[in-house]
Amino acid sequence: MSNLKIIELIEDIDPLTRAPRIKVRARETKPRQFDINLKNATSEQINFLKQNVGAVLSLPTQEYFANGSYGLSMRANDEEFFILKPADSVQVSKLVEVDPVKTPFSKAG
Repeated sequence: MSNLKIIELIEDIDPLTRAPRIKVRARETKPRQFDINLKNATSEQINFLKQNVGAVLSLPTQEYFANGSYGLSMRANDEEFFILKPADSVQVSKLVEVDPVKTPFSKAG
């Protein structure tokens, strides 16, 4: 059973058989999460993944069904990875340097 959001009904004609057909376009409400084996990835691709944790990337993968669940595997080729949405920037504290001579706790005279 899948939880799907129905986007639209599509009615058209099959171009091969000329028979009318109807489809529903739907979107998963809870995205699936995959652990992708990187045995076919190059070291450059793995480094690219490390540098883009949190980003949305286009990866050369193929979907498979095994043991009752879906999975993804990396295709063995030299396709590039593309950044579709960069990772959100991380907010860091502002570094403030303090002059030890001017602090109220300083014993300098």
